[in-house]
Amino acid sequence: MQARSSAYAHYWRHSLADSGTDRGVLRDAADSSFLEVSKQQLESGCVDRDIVAACFNKEAEQVQTVEVVIRLKVYVLLLQHGTSQLAGHPKIVTPLVTQALLARDGRIYPLARTMIPRDILKPLAGGHFAIGTVSDQDAFLTRQPVPGIVFTGTDAESTEAASLNAADFDRQWKEFLAGCDRLLAEVGGGWPGAQGDYLEADYGYLTKKAAFSSEHILGLYDHLLLETTPQVPLFERYASGEMAPPEPCLPPHAGFSQRLAHGSNERALTRT
Repeated sequence: MQARSSAYAHYWRHSLADSGTDRGVLRDAADSSFLEVSKQQLESGCVDRDIVAACFNKEAEQVQTVEVVIRLKVYVLLLQHGTSQLAGHPKIVTPLVTQALLARDGRIYPLARTMIPRDILKPLAGGHFAIGTVSDQDAFLTRQPVPGIVFTGTDAESTEAASLNAADFDRQWKEFLAGCDRLLAEVGGGWPGAQGDYLEADYGYLTKKAAFSSEHILGLYDHLLLETTPQVPLFERYASGEMAPPEPCLPPHAGFSQRLAHGSNERALTRT
């Protein structure tokens, strides 16, 4: 692959990865797709029946899990003398975003995809709100990614086995929460701090998410960027910075508007 095409592929790949992390800044109160989850439910890793019903609405009975996004922490901008202070400060910040599976019993099974959203990490345009840098997050997640929990199914099991399974889930959920705290502390530098401008809300957010289709496109970009990948002329053409001149598809006399007479039985087509 040519150097220019490779640079485009890297840029498009990283842009797609950034878009998959959702946003950390909410300009105003969350819309109806954001379901509030209490702190107690987030601490246990299990949501109530109303949230389960909302997420599994219109899903087939055999579907055991749905893909969701959880925001464990929600920070709201503090009022100053009874009024909002908006100078460079977003109203709501959700610094941690996790892609997860929600089971019908209400348990949340986080995937190993917990990140600080790209829109609050530098580099950003000057003056934009940020709590850390992309490079710091990449280094942290390379060393110690936030652990997830593998969904093993909800088939019928004995009471003893179910008890052991619940205990194992609780242990893994606590490890997941601890990993989230480490990520925010190291990459976010202790944001928002004891005397910060934000107050942590007593709830988080859960949203149902469409299928994670970008995963396969990211894999395609990674394949194209391999040194062993054969030449890909279509991608090279797509990433080219030069505009090729248009080429005629038909000879000049083939245009209907250029004909000077009607066809006959002997001469079906007449030339100009």
